[in-house]
Order: sequence, then C-alpha cells, then structure tokens
Amino acid sequence: MAMDESLTKQVPIGELCQVEIGLAKYRSVFRGFVYPRYLIIDPPVAGGKPAIVPRDSIFIVRFLHDGLVYGFETTLIRAYTKPSQFWITEFPGKMKSTVIRKSARIKTLLPARLETETGPVTGALVDLSDGGGLFCSDNGSAKGLEKGRSGFLFATLPSGEKVTKLLSHIRNVQLKEGRTLLGLSFEARNEDSYLAIRSFYEECALAAG
Repeated sequence: MAMDESLTKQVPIGELCQVEIGLAKYRSVFRGFVYPRYLIIDPPVAGGKPAIVPRDSIFIVRFLHDGLVYGFETTLIRAYTKPSQFWITEFPGKMKSTVIRKSARIKTLLPARLETETGPVTGALVDLSDGGGLFCSDNGSAKGLEKGRSGFLFATLPSGEKVTKLLSHIRNVQLKEGRTLLGLSFEARNEDSYLAIRSFYEECALAAG
C-alpha cells in the first residue's frame, strides 16, 4: 500500500505527544501506524493514572516537530493490554499546524543537582530548550567546571516525576553576578528521564504556542 510521505513525516514514530481528553491533558508516545487507517500510541498517562475515554468520543492529539506544533482530532478504535499496552486510533485525515520558534527556550525554575567527577553541584534549571537547558548554581564547586565535561542531572518536575541520572554535557560556562551558568545538552541514554524532561518541555512549548 502506497504511503502519503507528507503525512508519515508529520507523525514522528517514537516521539512524544500530548493527548487532550476533555479538560485533561496526558502524555503519550507515537508507536506506529497502518496508513491510512490506524495510528498506534501508548495509553495516555498523567500522574501515573491512565486516561479513560468513552468509546467513539473525539479527542485531540498534539505534538512538536521541526519548530511546528501539529494537532489533529481522532477517536479510539481499540485499547490493548496484552501482550503489551497500546491504543489503536484513527489515522489523522488532516492536521493543523502552528509555527513556534524552533528550539524555543522555556523559562523554568526546577531545583536540580548535577553530579560530575569533581563532585555534586546544586542549583536549578532556569530554562529548557529542545534537548538541553541552562543550569544555574551559586555553589562554589561549580566554578571549576569547564566546557566539554559531562555529568548526571537529577531534578523533580512539577508533577512530582523524578529525573534521575540524565546524562548531560556542558556546552558553555558563564559567570554572572556571582553565579555559574552551565549550558547543558541532554543525552537519551536514560530513556525514562530523557522522555520525562522532554515531555515537560513540549507541554510548556505547546502551552506557549
């Protein structure tokens, strides 16, 4: 069966998406599709609780891709629990898109800790971008850190979800008003933590868009 390349490229398999059911918003992941009939996603979850959607009801799916926020309406066809959990939904017939600034920087204040070979550094993530963030610390031990070093980031998201051992690389270092600012890029080696912080970023970007 021939595939519509323009549509398949707009459904990034393995990427996060946001499912809006009524007034509630949930995190999910695109897992596959059978064009042009079915789209497969993870069961939407928020705060550890799965979404409940009445049969044949319409809900909205949004995702961020290449500087655009895409959105479409779909319905749940069937929810599977074995051999693994996933939803089969209708493949989107059409999408709406909104342009946002690519790699938009989202202002945050997330208490965080960066563990490096020279020891732990406490501070906060004061902004996030697509794949990285700005770590701010007034801890004196941060002053010895240099561009090119790596460490593991620990943080707690507003939902209470933990980010643990997220491999982070220092891309730049600035000293400003007695504080050390570290520009970090995140590596998806710890998939759960990477997806958690990326999902938080995308939710903020979607809200801002």
